[in-house]
Amino acid sequence: ELHGQPLLRLSGTPAQLGEGQARMWGPAIGHLKEDYLSQFMWRKRMRAKSREGARRLLPFVPPHHREELAALADGAGMVLEEALELQTFLDVPKLPLCSVVLALPERTVAGGTLFGRNLDFPALGVADRTQVIHYCCPKGTTRFLSWSWPGMVGVITGMNEHGLTLALLYCLRWTAVKDGVPTVLMNRLILENCRTVAEAVELLKGMPRAGGNLVALADP
Repeated sequence: ELHGQPLLRLSGTPAQLGEGQARMWGPAIGHLKEDYLSQFMWRKRMRAKSREGARRLLPFVPPHHREELAALADGAGMVLEEALELQTFLDVPKLPLCSVVLALPERTVAGGTLFGRNLDFPALGVADRTQVIHYCCPKGTTRFLSWSWPGMVGVITGMNEHGLTLALLYCLRWTAVKDGVPTVLMNRLILENCRTVAEAVELLKGMPRAGGNLVALADP
């Protein structure tokens, strides 16, 4: 545990990362899929739109993330599209959620960057009880921490071994899901490939994105 939150260390190939999650969190993943999404997408039309969005975005999932999702789905008794919907349902709603406070080193007592976030997210009696921390050590790439839920391969809040930190903030938007990388997987690509905010911005500029959201970034 870390500060009272369950902590799971995942390491190895993409398939091993997915298998590790499924082995540890299998029942909880099914609980989120069945009980949480059915409340979050409380109208049948919304859930249908969410599933349609997952199918549409599948070709834009990075290959190593797709391999991880396939292993997760297999281990948790789901099909790939269901595991993907746990990542892409966040690209569907048009809600203003979450806030961040940032203070630069010259403004803090300790002389370091201060990064704080709140998660204004509909818990619905489920999400607040199932939060976990993943310490991911993917083979051949950067290690990172991700605060999320069982079944989440992407990143909502995270920090990598270089100290690059990010938080996803949902904004009110009226555009439909576009052909591009799902938002939470885009965030993970940032932590896997970047050391600084400047590098993250350049990565984002060259990446097709599934939807418009805000991401707060800070480096040491």
